[in-house]
Amino acid sequence: MTKANMEGEWHMGKLFNRLINGNPDKKDFTKADLPDNRFEQFFDVIKIRFTGLLTVNLLYVLFLLPILIFGMWVFFIGLPEMGEIKGWSDQEHMEEFFAYLNSFLMICVPLYTIAGPARAGMYYVLRNWSWGEHAQARDFWVEFKRSWKTAALYNFLSSLLIYACYFWSYNAFVAQSAMPTAVRYILAAVVAILLIVYLMMDLYVYPLMVTYKLSFRQLLKNALLIALAQVPQAVACILCVGAAVILTALLWQVMAVVALLIGFVLVALAKMLLANSSFDRFNKQLTGGTAPVRRGLAPKKDKLGRVIKSGKE
Repeated sequence: MTKANMEGEWHMGKLFNRLINGNPDKKDFTKADLPDNRFEQFFDVIKIRFTGLLTVNLLYVLFLLPILIFGMWVFFIGLPEMGEIKGWSDQEHMEEFFAYLNSFLMICVPLYTIAGPARAGMYYVLRNWSWGEHAQARDFWVEFKRSWKTAALYNFLSSLLIYACYFWSYNAFVAQSAMPTAVRYILAAVVAILLIVYLMMDLYVYPLMVTYKLSFRQLLKNALLIALAQVPQAVACILCVGAAVILTALLWQVMAVVALLIGFVLVALAKMLLANSSFDRFNKQLTGGTAPVRRGLAPKKDKLGRVIKSGKE
């Protein structure tokens, strides 16, 4: 064996050893190396768990496929064909559009319900990663089985609420009804308030579900209380998600692919980190102060760089 061959084998062996055991020259990872805030943690999780995020997103998308396929058929096949019908007035086209939308939202009730357990599994894996703990695809299915009843019920009620809000709005402002004008605007205000409160609560429901052992009533109650106590944060998160939805609608050819690959899990990760921050703030109310805080983050420090002892780290 020549010297060149021996050196080549030595370098290959060193490469495989580094791939398996890591870089021996790299310093040991400590708590001080963790991100300092949730914003940094968001990108830290993406960097470390990128392949895992793709896998979890795919698992969730599998359960969203029925609603995605049905939505594509309605908006890319059904509505364009309806729009090509000649001889219809604008009023007839509009009535047919709302009929399509009504059918779509009705059928989405059971289709969105079956995605609930998968959403719980996704949040459970993200919770573990945000805490700096190990998680894999098996943990997705563990939480899927553990929370399927609660998650399915919540998704069912969520989709039912959205359909009800559409139905009330349609009958108040689109359909030819004899409803007094004052009643219409009162109904519109009620619908708007319901949707805003629901969107704020939705930020915390699944993080609470996979973090604490709560009854369904306690789950909704705690989500509502945290949302009302964190209105600026909740509104900011909702606006960011809304901007992402608008961007997806404008650039749907590209953003649809991004959403199917990793988009859903990135939105869930942002919500999970927001919820973790809220759980730290209300640790005393949720657990009596017994749960650790700042999981997955470096210890909090003062201006001089000294570690601040606050709660259970």
